[in-house]
Amino acid sequence: LVSIVFVIGGLFIILKEDSLKGWLITSFFGLCFLVFVIQLIPGSSQLKLTDQGFIMTNLFRSTFTKWSDIKSFKTGYISQNKTIMFDYIDSHNQHSIGKKIAKQLSGSQGALPNTYGMKASELLQIMNEWKKNN
Repeated sequence: LVSIVFVIGGLFIILKEDSLKGWLITSFFGLCFLVFVIQLIPGSSQLKLTDQGFIMTNLFRSTFTKWSDIKSFKTGYISQNKTIMFDYIDSHNQHSIGKKIAKQLSGSQGALPNTYGMKASELLQIMNEWKKNN
């Protein structure tokens, strides 16, 4: 809703003065609205737990992580949103630069993009049980 308000505001600026500012506002918030709509499409965002690991899908892009590559899960905040965060085992050598940046920004090396309609504490318990049992 906020994105649509800014798109309309940007369009008014374009109609009034045809400025770069209006085009930038309209383009940016139009893209934000498009991402929001895509996330509403079934299958665009999901978490699948398997015996081998978990698959996070966000905007139709999937990432697989093995249970054995995870040191621990915990809850944490990303921009006021409570989510599940995790750290990799010390011997995990993929994404080393990304893990360092994430650790500096959030205190953890990785995070789930959302809680998939669950409370973070409930999802944390489920993730820990799957890791323990697999």
